[in-house]
Formats: sequence, C-alpha cells, structure tokens
Amino acid sequence: MSSFVESLWFEEIAAGGKATGIRSMQVDPATSLRTLRAGYKAACRASDQIMEAIADLDFQVTRNGKTMSLRRVLLVVIGETSRHAGHADIIREQIDGKTGR
Repeated sequence: MSSFVESLWFEEIAAGGKATGIRSMQVDPATSLRTLRAGYKAACRASDQIMEAIADLDFQVTRNGKTMSLRRVLLVVIGETSRHAGHADIIREQIDGKTGR
C-alpha cells in the first residue's frame, strides 16, 4: 500500500509523470513479502530523487484541480505511511498477542 502512495504522490502528482510502482491498494496474495519490500524501497528511492530534483518545498503541484506545495505532498505521504504502519501493527498484535512495549 505504501508503494502505491509513494508512487502516486511523488511520481504522478509532484513530478507529473506516470507512477511505476504498484497501481492498486490491493495486493495479490501470491506476492511475496520480499517483492513487496523491494517495491516499496524502489518507490522511496524514486521519491527521494524527485525531491532532490525539485529541491523546493514551496514548489506548487496540482491534484484534482487543487494546488498545493511539495511540502504538503510530503506531509500527506508521511501521514499515509504512518497510518498504514499503525494498521499493520494492530494486525500483528492480533496475531501474536504482543504489544509494542
């Protein structure tokens, strides 16, 4: 899921290109964790390269007719990533019964 968020917000919205990462929030159950992690790392590298190329947090992008700064894009991605990590942690706690303390 985080690969989708990274690709959508950075590759498509910030850079104006076509996302190369996973194009859906749905993951085929046959996809290995190793493949998912490699895809996420690749999406993060692409995001880093875009941030370095733009190098201006006040750079304006448009999504659905709404203009926002690259700073806002970054905050959206941080929020989405933390939310998904929290969801994953809840699922893990339900499986193994251990809390993160």
